[in-house]
Amino acid sequence: MNKLFVLFLFLLPICANAQLREFEVKEREKPKSGTTVQANTEYPDNALIFVYSSLKDLNFRSSMQAISKQSYNQSLNRYEIFVSPIKQILSVMSFNFIASDIATISPNPKETFYFSVEEKFTEASLGKTQLKISTNPADFGLEINDLETNYKTPFSREVNSGLTKITLKKEKYIPFDTLLNLVPNKAMDLTFTMKPLWGDVSVTAKPETAQIFLDDKLVGSGKASFTGAETGLLPARYTVRIEQLNHYTYTETLNLKSGDDEKIEVELKPMVGRVKINSGTESAQVILNGAAMGTTPFDKDLLIGDYNLLLKKEGFRDEVKQFKLNENTTEEFKFEMTNYQKVLKPLKTKAVFAYLIGIAGVGTGIVSLDSREVANRKVSFATQLAPISFGVGGIGLISGIVYSSKIKKYKRDWNIVALPTQSGALIALRHNF
Repeated sequence: MNKLFVLFLFLLPICANAQLREFEVKEREKPKSGTTVQANTEYPDNALIFVYSSLKDLNFRSSMQAISKQSYNQSLNRYEIFVSPIKQILSVMSFNFIASDIATISPNPKETFYFSVEEKFTEASLGKTQLKISTNPADFGLEINDLETNYKTPFSREVNSGLTKITLKKEKYIPFDTLLNLVPNKAMDLTFTMKPLWGDVSVTAKPETAQIFLDDKLVGSGKASFTGAETGLLPARYTVRIEQLNHYTYTETLNLKSGDDEKIEVELKPMVGRVKINSGTESAQVILNGAAMGTTPFDKDLLIGDYNLLLKKEGFRDEVKQFKLNENTTEEFKFEMTNYQKVLKPLKTKAVFAYLIGIAGVGTGIVSLDSREVANRKVSFATQLAPISFGVGGIGLISGIVYSSKIKKYKRDWNIVALPTQSGALIALRHNF
């Protein structure tokens, strides 16, 4: 059985080549005139080989890898090949042709050779098959019988019948090859779904500002995606790292294979401490670093870091505190918020009462002076009352000024301003941070 299998492998290339077209190679004499050879400064010591042919896309090979340059001169229908001056076998190949040796040469520097290559028509070459090849996705390069071509899928062309090896290649896709038995005058239409060589990776992180690193390279914040032929990752080992200030870092190693679809969803664990706040009055608003966080009594876990605390409540004096919160610690604050209305209202009442007494005393003194008797009569009781009235009035006015000064001082110290409203003035606190 093993011998039959080996015999089959030996005969397979022969069968595959049986239906291919053949070259007819001839050596030509050097033209007597009309041949122009341009000086070659790039390969000055190379020999030059001219191959005249009407066939396009011929490819030449040297057994010694000695070909420096090959090109096609369309105006003269010839190939011009520069080779190093060493002994070598020169061969020609092309799509749907059997490779053929042209000659064994031992050229001298700057020596020229002349050959012609055309198709050799045989009975076997007359069988043709219309071959169509499509791929999903498209644009795969096509090799036929191990010869590279310039064709890409979708491919449609008439080719020689017989056993034909087809190879499809594209970057980031797994190469695919198959052996077809092409029957003369019978079309063949094939479609192949190609397997990707890459793997898809998608990363989603919370909080959304978390930075995502792939092999220590920053690739996004919150989200990063490597999918499809353009951004998909080749099979390899990758390290994904996700970082955020005041959070624990997350790291994962991926052993990515072709066709994998890896999805990583991570919510970073925060580094927290506990904050407790009592304001001495309920429902005071807690503002931390400018953001409203709730009301008192306050008891929450917060991210570690530096904080500016502001307690606010209508009718009460603001309380301000700066503190640093460390991991696994508790910061507890107890305030006695001052109700400034209770402080200011008695002072206002006293000031008004003092001003009234002062005005009444001064008024009484003035009236007493006007009621004196004139013309050799003694000073009346009203006249004796005037100094007392002026004294009481003065004390009242001075007391009113003192109380008013205390009110202004409290307003200044507590940064209280009067905010206009429809019904009058509303006293409020104002703090700038």
